[in-house]
Amino acid sequence: MYPGSKEIIIIEMITGIEPEIKEPEGLLVANNRVRAKDIKKQRWAGIIAAVLALAMIVSLVGAYLAQRGGSSDETAPEQQADLQPDDYVDHYQGEIERLEQYLEEHEPTEAVLLELSENYRSLVFIQEVFFDDEAKLQSYRENLISVYDQLIEMSPDKALYRMELAYLLFDKGDEDKVDQEIETIGQMLHKDADARTHLALIELLSSMEREQLLEEEIAWLQSYLEDEIFAGRADNEDQFYYAVLKGEYLGQKSEAEAILQDIIDEESEDSSLYAEAVNYLDYLNGSSGAEDTATD
Repeated sequence: MYPGSKEIIIIEMITGIEPEIKEPEGLLVANNRVRAKDIKKQRWAGIIAAVLALAMIVSLVGAYLAQRGGSSDETAPEQQADLQPDDYVDHYQGEIERLEQYLEEHEPTEAVLLELSENYRSLVFIQEVFFDDEAKLQSYRENLISVYDQLIEMSPDKALYRMELAYLLFDKGDEDKVDQEIETIGQMLHKDADARTHLALIELLSSMEREQLLEEEIAWLQSYLEDEIFAGRADNEDQFYYAVLKGEYLGQKSEAEAILQDIIDEESEDSSLYAEAVNYLDYLNGSSGAEDTATD
């Protein structure tokens, strides 16, 4: 998995060295002390759903803290120094125990379940990078799947939760259930468009090599975004997703770069969209073999 900002923080705090991220091969940290194992290549669009999930957690954490009637005094690993991987495991396992105890005593809420999912996700990442215990890794993944099952039961109309579940089932190798989720997600997105989640669906289809369905979903999202742009309803966020679609799946790198530059020129430097546009433009400029292939 191409690591996000939280995973980079974990590696940097454990090793004292900021990892150099290289898309094709994974990552190497701490002068070869720690090498990420079996981290598959994942293109930019494939991490969009995870970014949105993190944003939802931030938006819901206030409600959760209010329910708890206070916050924990425990310092998170990212705020400490000289910690080892086992320390991170202990921290996240402690957070999981606290959250599961809370769920035994209270009705479950999205905020609590999302925080629980992030702690399990952190354990999965640490296990993949620093340890070699397949049984524990599968246990964490199964628990994470269970959390998303609960989230879907609570909010069956949220395509993002189903998208996260589909990725987890794909990692597990349960393609029959993945296919069921993909069918449901596609129907939901065609009825209530969400370009960010749709890009994550497209990346999953690409990973699964479902070429016919992949082409259909790319064409649908392209048509939807172009209609929104032509009608004047598209904002810069829609334009960003359009740039990702062009840069990743339509072979139109130069057009994607032009859209991203327009976003950068228009957005405040303090906005998250500005940062996303800058990062993706840098990614396109630094990627190899990303020449335009479109003929129209």
